[in-house]
Amino acid sequence: MTSKGTFTLPIAVRKSLGVQSIGDKLLMSFDSKSKRVVITKPRGFKDIQTQNAKLISKKAPLANVGDFYNTVRLSNK
Repeated sequence: MTSKGTFTLPIAVRKSLGVQSIGDKLLMSFDSKSKRVVITKPRGFKDIQTQNAKLISKKAPLANVGDFYNTVRLSNK
């Protein structure tokens, strides 16, 4: 991992996931109990919406993306 928190997926993993082009999207899920990360390639935008729906409150619209990310980061510690 770099000092900025980025990392490189080995070519075998990229090929397995079908990630070939700059801008391809991946979903990362983190299980705080087992301390495991699961990386998958979404089948489409609907997969991304489904994954993120649990992170967004239905009570109020998302007004500030920075606040949203800070809330998610704090809840995952």
